[in-house]
Amino acid sequence: MCEAILGLAVGLSGDFGRAGELLDAAGARFGQLGDEWGAALAAMLLGLVSAVAAQPARAVALTRRGLDGFRAAGDQWGQTMALELLGLLARRQGAYDDAITVYEEALGVVRDLGLRDETPFLLADLGDLHIQLGDFEAAAVFHKEALDLAQELGTRDAAALARKGLAEAARRQGDYSRARELHQAALAFYREAGVAGDIAHSLASLGYVEELRGDLAAAEVCHRESLRLAGSLADENSLAFALEGLACVAAARRQSQRAAVLLGAAESIRARTGSRLPLQERADAERAVAAAVSELGREAFDLALDRGRRMSPQEAAAYESPDAAGLRRAGTSPGARPSGARCSP
Repeated sequence: MCEAILGLAVGLSGDFGRAGELLDAAGARFGQLGDEWGAALAAMLLGLVSAVAAQPARAVALTRRGLDGFRAAGDQWGQTMALELLGLLARRQGAYDDAITVYEEALGVVRDLGLRDETPFLLADLGDLHIQLGDFEAAAVFHKEALDLAQELGTRDAAALARKGLAEAARRQGDYSRARELHQAALAFYREAGVAGDIAHSLASLGYVEELRGDLAAAEVCHRESLRLAGSLADENSLAFALEGLACVAAARRQSQRAAVLLGAAESIRARTGSRLPLQERADAERAVAAAVSELGREAFDLALDRGRRMSPQEAAAYESPDAAGLRRAGTSPGARPSGARCSP
């Protein structure tokens, strides 16, 4: 057991090779002892490390092995953990129908076990998946149930997650005022709790709403703060999300070459991490692409896009630093950020 826990810790610290050795050894030892549960745990943890290492196919295979082991051992808790990881992996690959099936099974197990504290999180996951499939009414039902239960239980983090989901459903239906209100409420909680990763993602989500409302200054402030936090956390998925948001702002300001470079940088990050651009978020990127191509033409757009693809996340972050952006925008009123612009709350 100690080897398995150490392997997970080593893997999460970034030493994936050593983590694999430790977890393989733990799995082999459990197998020699005839311990099905222990072998299942080692496989699932190795699947988690593989997911962090951006090895999605290996992660899925190992997590499925863990799930089979937990089923054989009759451990519903282990099944829930494995199912949630499989659901996350399916979401990242854009297999939303598969993810719904997995999360529904996990929800059933959690309800059987009476784990009410876990239920709102799974309901919110299902709501998010229905958003990606374009069924915003079903998404709102799942998120509302999640919010009601979270408020009943007093689980504020689950309530914030549900509010974010309701905000996204409202945004996709064109209700930007409600979307803004809900995102601000979620962001206020994350700031209070000091959860940097959630702050970064929530800021970018609010930035998209501000852009669609026409407040490009506030949108840019949101995306820049999100970018800064994501960079400090080495959270490449959130970094890509913020870069795509800044590309939308740049395209709206008719800074088309800059928009293309940012889109290319985000595309490169997603390709490297194995995380596809979510289906609904793709519409945001396509909005920026359409505007930039219209102004630049396809050939010039592709050249700028390719330039962005060759950037590392660090280079992309530097490209969007306030000083560098300010130098490029000096004397251009469409790109200037009014003093006092802020991302509330």
